[in-house]
Amino acid sequence: MKNTGTLLVVLLISIFVLSCEKPDDTSSNNSFLHGIMITNEGNFRDNNGSVSYIPLTEDTVINNIFETVNNRPLGDVVMSFASWKNKGFIVANNSGKVEVVDLKTFQSVGIIEVSYPRHIVVSSDGKGYITYGAFPGKVKVFNPETLEAITDITVGNQPEKMIVDGDKLLVANGQWGNDSTVSIIDRTANEVVSTIVAGDGPVAFTRDGSGSVWVLCQGKVVYSPDWSYIEYETDSKLVSLKPGTYEPSKSYVIGRTGDYFNPSSVASDPGGQYVYFVENEGVFAFRISDSQIPATPLIAGSFNAVNANPLNGRLYVTEIQGYTASGKVHIFTPAGQAVNTFVAGIAPNGIYFY
Repeated sequence: MKNTGTLLVVLLISIFVLSCEKPDDTSSNNSFLHGIMITNEGNFRDNNGSVSYIPLTEDTVINNIFETVNNRPLGDVVMSFASWKNKGFIVANNSGKVEVVDLKTFQSVGIIEVSYPRHIVVSSDGKGYITYGAFPGKVKVFNPETLEAITDITVGNQPEKMIVDGDKLLVANGQWGNDSTVSIIDRTANEVVSTIVAGDGPVAFTRDGSGSVWVLCQGKVVYSPDWSYIEYETDSKLVSLKPGTYEPSKSYVIGRTGDYFNPSSVASDPGGQYVYFVENEGVFAFRISDSQIPATPLIAGSFNAVNANPLNGRLYVTEIQGYTASGKVHIFTPAGQAVNTFVAGIAPNGIYFY
């Protein structure tokens, strides 16, 4: 079995080397150290979450890397990914852990145990943050070098994604509409210094070219007391926060009330002039200088997540095709023209450039 595992690692690295050109001093021995990672949620309780890797050349995909290299499943409900130096951090929500891998080989080098983890970020100055828990939720601060916990910070209900903004960490509180706030954490003191009301269900962030942080509020769906039918839903919104103070300065309703689509993904172009988000009709491109959201999507379709490649501006969009079948990753030009499509794992839910 040891020989088989070694051959699999060599095979994966060989595939990468053959599919990539050498753009600079980055050697072919760096395997998975640079590229695009796709997190695939898998089906709840089936323990079949995975990650897929696309090299910077954008011409191939390698699926199910972790299980191939480590000879065991990655985990149940894979939610997010972050990298720092030569380490990759993969959140497996229902498994209650963060798998840590060596990005040169993708071999596991450690596990961080966390109850109900959701999302992870690692700052360039070497601090890691994981949202976890629910009522209220918390942020676990950890050392990405040693994997040791530093402290836990209580935030709002159902915390989701985060964004590092200088010496501050912004936390979106409100998955499934269970909160309406953004917690502002001082990263030096490791404490919440202010709480901003944004809209129902803050879940994700991006930053534009002016330094403003945009928060995506997915809205709230209200069910009947016995959960047998939906009574009503509130608006999904895109809200701009002022640099420094994080006070809301602009707010736009997105989507249509009654479509019961709760967006969870937002991104910006490399120049910071456009904000992209996924709604029921597809991927929308909103110019930050405009006064209203466009009526039609840039890319029509049924999608889940969007992100923009910081190197070339190409849009990566994930498409979930149920929770028992492989999903897809589509690549489009900034103008919305199709470039390529790859088959990913089950329920691809996030795109990470690193």
